[in-house]
Amino acid sequence: MIRIQRLVLGLLFVVGLLLAAAPGPAKPRNVILLIGDGMGPGLVTAAGIRSGEPTHMERMSVTGLLRTAIADTLPLDSAAGGTALATGVSVPNGRVSTSADGAILPTILEKAQAAGKATGLVTSGSLVQVPAACFAAHVANRSAKKEIAAQLLDSRLDLLLGGGRKHFPKTEGWRLLDGIEQVGTLARGRTLGFFERPEVDEPAEPGSYLTTSSLVQGALSFLAPARKGFFLVVVHDQIDQAGHKQLPEAGLQQVLELDAAVGVCRRFAQESKDTLVVVSADHDTGNLTLESGTPSQRQVKLSYSTSRHTGNPVPVYVEGPGSGGFTGTYDQTELPRRILRTAGLER
Repeated sequence: MIRIQRLVLGLLFVVGLLLAAAPGPAKPRNVILLIGDGMGPGLVTAAGIRSGEPTHMERMSVTGLLRTAIADTLPLDSAAGGTALATGVSVPNGRVSTSADGAILPTILEKAQAAGKATGLVTSGSLVQVPAACFAAHVANRSAKKEIAAQLLDSRLDLLLGGGRKHFPKTEGWRLLDGIEQVGTLARGRTLGFFERPEVDEPAEPGSYLTTSSLVQGALSFLAPARKGFFLVVVHDQIDQAGHKQLPEAGLQQVLELDAAVGVCRRFAQESKDTLVVVSADHDTGNLTLESGTPSQRQVKLSYSTSRHTGNPVPVYVEGPGSGGFTGTYDQTELPRRILRTAGLER
């Protein structure tokens, strides 16, 4: 009997190893790129300490660092950082997916669209703000919000969720949402939802605005039925706001909110088994420092050394098919190239 039990246990162990080693898809069918505007590595570390366990970002299978000190100007603004992530090209500050000589730079979202994938853009800030606008608009200056809004409406994206309603006086050709629960699926047609929220230092009642994870959940349910898969870009803006206003506790809470959205995406990816999830930042804001604390008791004292952007590297966290190709330290402009290559979207 003992021998039989040992044999059964041995067989179960071997089966487990075979299942664990079973190859997944060679390339992802879906891609989700999440961007923490202004999120440096220190904030992610602090978020893990405060929550008492590693963040979803820290639990992802591959980590790396992106060099942001790559352009002629140091540090990058959100237009140049967003353009680097969206197009793989380094441009002067202020430009939105256009080169220094005015040429239009195709974005990874546009390339996914051209390949037949459903596409979505979600932001916790205004849709006309950078870095979000860098994925679907092309202007010489980030302040051209009217032109950015017009280009977003003229884009062939399937889903737009974010703030900035005042910049969109006309919305012909789009199905407007009154609430995220109405998002439905792709079959409903091109969908636009405006969801405003206060600045980080403005008072707000709990539940008075939708969190990024709520917007992401709606976007995933909308895009999931896509026959050829989807490409979703998510931007969380308020981390940058906290850095500029030197509010470290607010910055920490904003990273935790983004991390909750990362958790939603990870669960979707683990169920679908064909989704690549990438998390990074356009630049670091504030150079957050962990001054002191007792991590075992979830205590940490934080401070910003500046209210401006820095040239510090930013983290990248990746999980899903092809994620092994994202490890290491490399230029920020390399990240979108690796995403395109991994997803088979290079042209």
